[in-house]
Order: sequence, then structure tokens, then C-alpha cells
Amino acid sequence: MLKKLFAVTALVAVVSVASAGITADVVKVSEGALINAPNIGVPYSSWDLQVTVTGADAWTVAGGPAVGQPWITLTGGTFYQNGANDTNPPNPAFFGVPGFEDSQWTSFYTTHLGWPNTAGVGVSPGFAFGPIDNPTSLIADWFWTPDGNDYPGTFTIARVTVLDPQPGWHGDIDMQIGSRLVSPFVFTATIPEPGSLALLALGGLALLRRR
Repeated sequence: MLKKLFAVTALVAVVSVASAGITADVVKVSEGALINAPNIGVPYSSWDLQVTVTGADAWTVAGGPAVGQPWITLTGGTFYQNGANDTNPPNPAFFGVPGFEDSQWTSFYTTHLGWPNTAGVGVSPGFAFGPIDNPTSLIADWFWTPDGNDYPGTFTIARVTVLDPQPGWHGDIDMQIGSRLVSPFVFTATIPEPGSLALLALGGLALLRRR
């Protein structure tokens, strides 16, 4: 199984992993404080799981390493679920409506024909298993059937939002995309503690001084 480790910091870029014509990235889309009850003022960090399909071997199923096992586990926070839309893509028409602004940061699953890949709500994925959303783990096998028009391209297939992330929090992703025996991959997103970031910055300054 292909294994990659990357750090998401101000100094290190997000690294993608590739397998059988498919690459995958975890991309930060927002962070700040929620404004809707009951989480007013609670910090959050929101990330999109994106896949890029480069050929006709478009994936049909994404999920954990085995049915019923988490595809992502979280340390140092909990997953945010907004009650307005469950695990389906949220409706962007409500983002400006008082009381619903935070619905865009909920944790959800989507397809190339669903938001945020389309302007409206669009098409939600089917589920071969789950979804089971626990405070620190998400379990699901979700899919769409390729129609010949969904590649090549880059698509968000899930959004995960960490509620009240603590210093050093990290999400560990262990999942397979596409043929379950042909294109597995594993990667880990890690947010270093503030002290680690300071050391990285000092190290960069030392390198600049040597030059």
C-alpha cells in the first residue's frame, strides 16, 4: 500500500498522492470561529478531500481500507456536523440566511455533480456502507457511476471540518479510491504544535543567514 506523510504548515506545501491515474489532496478551505448556535465562537478548521482523475479509469468507490473501518480518524478535536443537512452536500442558497451560515462548513460527502463542484446542491453520492459519523472517526463507502463526462478533472469528494482543534491536532486518512485492489493509498495530515512552527521558522531564518 502506497504510504505518504505530509505536514500542513505555513512553510510546507500540501503534497498529493497518486495511484492508477488518480491523485488525491487534502486542501484547507477555511478556518475561523463558528457563528451559529450552539457553537457560537467555537474555532473550526475545514478541509476538502479532492481527487484528480486523469484518464478513463475513473474511480467508482471511495472508503476505508475495509468495509466498516474508518477512512479518517481525528486526534485533538471532533468532527463538526451541522444539523441543517446531515452528511449530504449543503445548499449554498442558505449560506447567507441567518442561522444557517455555518452549514457550509459541515462534514459531508459529495460527487462531481454535487456542491462545491456545482453551483447548486446537485447530486449526492450513493453509499455502499454507512455513513457512520462519530465524534473522532468517519466511516463510509461512497460512490458514483462514471458517465464518461467526469474525467479528466479535479473534484471534491468529501469535506471534513474539525471543531475546536487543539495544538498538534491531526487527521489520519486511510482509504482506497477506485478499484479496491488496484489503487489504495494512505496519507496523514498533521498540524504541528505552535512550538514546532516556531522552530521551523527559526530554522528557515538560520538557512537564510547562512546564504
